[in-house]
Amino acid sequence: MTKPIEGVSERILACAREEFLEKGYSEASLRTIAAKADTTTGSIYSRFVDKEGLFCAIVEPAADLFKDPGGVSCGRGGGTA
Repeated sequence: MTKPIEGVSERILACAREEFLEKGYSEASLRTIAAKADTTTGSIYSRFVDKEGLFCAIVEPAADLFKDPGGVSCGRGGGTA
């Protein structure tokens, strides 16, 4: 087994975020993400198992904020107009 190259996971996540936001889950391409991250699809599969795993790695940290907002109050004066 080879040693993971530092920074690759972060590049994959950044490029995947852009791809999912631009194209949505169904149309997002692991090949495109890999190319933009300057890696291979095999590298993505070795780190995230599959497309769903990669998507969850992006979404779960944000979703966790909704479970524990850390004292954020959405009462009067906050939010959007």
